[in-house]
Amino acid sequence: MGDNEHLNKSEKVILTIAGLLAGFINGLLGSGGGVVVVLYLTIMAGITQKKAQATAIAVILPLAILSSIIYSKDGFVQWPLLWKVSLGGIAGAMFGAFLLNKMKGDLLKKLFGFFLVFAGLRMLFR
Repeated sequence: MGDNEHLNKSEKVILTIAGLLAGFINGLLGSGGGVVVVLYLTIMAGITQKKAQATAIAVILPLAILSSIIYSKDGFVQWPLLWKVSLGGIAGAMFGAFLLNKMKGDLLKKLFGFFLVFAGLRMLFR
């Protein structure tokens, strides 16, 4: 697939399935959908790490908004914490996006992999 915008029918179906999986994981776990998108785009679609990560953020935004609305209606959103964490999150997102533009793809791929392993091990053994 690469960066080609002209997709055949089977590629469109696969992309839709990847989106379905990302949305499901994001809705169920509260995060992780972006990881699915990045892995799919880099491994299956041949997209560069930088483009995959930037695309994943854009894909996850509407999914996160929808999940947040549903979580909020069910009373699960902790609003005082949301505002406190969001302030730091905004600054971190700006800095992270700046660094994404400066980093080489290989280093970015290694950092992404390290984060996945670290987060996974921490969740399994905590």
